[in-house]
Amino acid sequence: EQGQTKFVMYFIGFRFCLQLWKLGKLTTFQMSSRWPFVRWVNRAGAASTLEELQDIDESERRCMRWLGCLLVPLVMAFCLYRLAFQSFRSWYSWLVLSLAICAQMGGFVVMTPQVFMNYRLKSVEHLPWRALTYQAINTFIDDVFVLCIRMPEIQKYSAFRDDIIFAVCCFQRWLYKKGP
Repeated sequence: EQGQTKFVMYFIGFRFCLQLWKLGKLTTFQMSSRWPFVRWVNRAGAASTLEELQDIDESERRCMRWLGCLLVPLVMAFCLYRLAFQSFRSWYSWLVLSLAICAQMGGFVVMTPQVFMNYRLKSVEHLPWRALTYQAINTFIDDVFVLCIRMPEIQKYSAFRDDIIFAVCCFQRWLYKKGP
């Protein structure tokens, strides 16, 4: 069991490095005079200039805020339920699992506004398809690992969460395409 846990940790480290690589491809750091003194800026060509997208940042923030307000109490209740009705080796074990659940919920909250924006605009022309290609590769790697090795159920849920969001984005691409 310890060897499998190490393998999962290596897998998580690989995913972290892959995410940093993708972030480096799409963004760059820029110094700022205000706290936190550094901010991420889209690289040239990654930002869109469509008129319909001018208010997207505010809409995405509002969507993420509502999803967060909805999901945070649910996740807290789920963590407390697991504490009350399941046995853990230690408080540390429960804390690590609870933090993993919160991280997975945060990933869902960050990914979901894109689906709502596509629906609102009735278009997918603004989507960065290069970034979605990276996500498709990442989703495929996650699925292979989920099917091949034993890992915590929370990690399995995160892989299928990515599949669902990616499938919905692909369906929206098919649904909102603009002719031949």
